[in-house]
Amino acid sequence: MNNWINMKRYDIEFHKTFQPTDLYITKIMELSETKYTGTKEDISSITGIPTGKTSGKVIPHIRYANFMGLIDYENNGSVYRLFLTKLGEIVLKEDKYLFESVTKWLCHYFISDIDNGAYLFSFLYKYLPFQLDSPISKELIERNIKEVFQRDYDIGIVRRTYTEGFLKTLGIFNWDDSLIINSMYYKNELKYIYAYTLLYSWEKDFPDERELTVDFISDTLYWSRRFGFDTTETLYVLEELETLGSVKLNKQLYPCTVIKLAHSEDYITKLYSESA
Repeated sequence: MNNWINMKRYDIEFHKTFQPTDLYITKIMELSETKYTGTKEDISSITGIPTGKTSGKVIPHIRYANFMGLIDYENNGSVYRLFLTKLGEIVLKEDKYLFESVTKWLCHYFISDIDNGAYLFSFLYKYLPFQLDSPISKELIERNIKEVFQRDYDIGIVRRTYTEGFLKTLGIFNWDDSLIINSMYYKNELKYIYAYTLLYSWEKDFPDERELTVDFISDTLYWSRRFGFDTTETLYVLEELETLGSVKLNKQLYPCTVIKLAHSEDYITKLYSESA
């Protein structure tokens, strides 16, 4: 009997009280490159990531790295088996210490994935009203959390990650008492990120569909939302991806539709090619 299992999203508060730390994620990636197998104590001894009998930062950072699309892992009781993903291989090679904007956008995009990301990170895009540049009250956030999860959860870890921690430099949110999701605009250095993430989500969620509407891409794939694009900016970015050869726009239909012309794998090795 195979006792190795893939741990998914069962633990909403997997992070405990710990924000993601770039250095610890790097250490987990380095171990994953060797296909390491060991207990959290073994991992702590090798990496210097602190841990304890009932708490600690090793397991939360394994989970963070997994939710960010950088590693896969299995566990058998207290023993963990770590693997780099293809994306993790690229990131470890190109930006080992996770400094670059390209890397942080990738980590943000995947940790907020509706199906495979971390619950409280994806919650912001799936269950809150998507209103750019307008405040969403603390009370509305708390009420929606209770409605979705049937209990209260502290979303402070997510807020701190984006306002003072690992993903602060992206400028995605202003978040004091109220949350403001900031409008974002196309950046040429991220064009392969836009192409890769759109095609990846498309292939994962709707592999048999060759054509989707722009509204569907925004409101069901949540692709536009996670980059902070309004409808006008979404169309502009898709036009740039059309120039790249990733998609073709059919503007004769309303709403406009997008025809898939490429595969995510076509861009995974190009993710850092426009990076400064």
